[in-house]
Amino acid sequence: MSRGNHVAYLDFEDSEAGVVSRLLLIGAVPHQVSRLFHYVRPGSTPTQVQLNQFIDRIGDLGPSLIIVDGVTEAMVMMGLELKENTEIAKFGRMLLCPLADTGAAVVPLDHVVKNNESRGRYALGGVHKLNAVDGVQYMLEAVRPFGINTEGRSPLRIAKDRPAQIRRHALPGGRNPMHWFADLVIRSEGEEFADAHLYPPIQHQDEPAEEAAATDKAAQEEADIKEREAAILAALREATEPMSKKALEELIPGWASVTRRVLTRLVHGGQVTAKNGPRGAALQSRAPTSVASAT
Repeated sequence: MSRGNHVAYLDFEDSEAGVVSRLLLIGAVPHQVSRLFHYVRPGSTPTQVQLNQFIDRIGDLGPSLIIVDGVTEAMVMMGLELKENTEIAKFGRMLLCPLADTGAAVVPLDHVVKNNESRGRYALGGVHKLNAVDGVQYMLEAVRPFGINTEGRSPLRIAKDRPAQIRRHALPGGRNPMHWFADLVIRSEGEEFADAHLYPPIQHQDEPAEEAAATDKAAQEEADIKEREAAILAALREATEPMSKKALEELIPGWASVTRRVLTRLVHGGQVTAKNGPRGAALQSRAPTSVASAT
């Protein structure tokens, strides 16, 4: 907008006040927002005719950028099934592709799966959400949350690069299979202003910000383990008889390998006891001391 370009914002999950306030917070100029920013909040399921009329009006503006905030919410409003790849393809044909035909860069925003173990490169719903991307799909990885009077940071990783022209500017993700393209850093200066920047990735870990990020990640991993421990102990407490590892793996959400590792940790810590069962299977149960302390 600072270059005089129009921007359209098709919003399915926020409000005009919320979106505009964040624009002003990071330095947008009010008169440019009033003239060049076109906010649309659908209130009901549009017909195909209404969609076509809307896309034509947007195309007449000649925007350089169109944001679709809330793909999941948009599909629900349009009566489409999130997990059906044919429905995802239909959504693309109905909205995203016609918007891209206007010549604008189209940026659909979507939610990821809550469980970071099973998330991978995919958004919530069917795999076609990723397969249908014609261009680049980025994923924001939460490391340090954003907030008033704080500095938040989220690495920007490349989940897909169809023209293969973006990944070459990124760094390998290490343990993460997705390349590290940039860091989004937003530094809040109170309630009136926030400084937002994208920084290129740096190959080393010796800067305070990187060390803090590594510490935050380790703390999150430990919190995930504690959550898994609580789930295992709760399952064993409610069980009427000792449970096998396989039964626990099927009952506890998340990767089975993590459940096994956490279960071993609980056995070594004395919170769970293990004994041999039929055909050599190991059967797990709450240690008597753990049950007594819980009551």
